[in-house]
Amino acid sequence: MVLHLAGARTCVSVLSGTFPTGMAPAAAEALGLLYVVAWALATLVAPVLLLAAGILTVVLFLPPTAGRAYHPPGR
Repeated sequence: MVLHLAGARTCVSVLSGTFPTGMAPAAAEALGLLYVVAWALATLVAPVLLLAAGILTVVLFLPPTAGRAYHPPGR
């Protein structure tokens, strides 16, 4: 959100080879790269972590198996 408010969204155009007007090319490249990385983390990594946390919470609150150990078949 901070990068979006700072205007980094317009710097993503660097990926296609166009630079925003009124900004140094090096700064535009850095902001564009940061914006893309932040977007990828927010849309790809965060949902996976939320699902993993939910599954872990469910597994931790399941009742124990009353002390019975798992014995694989054939032993």
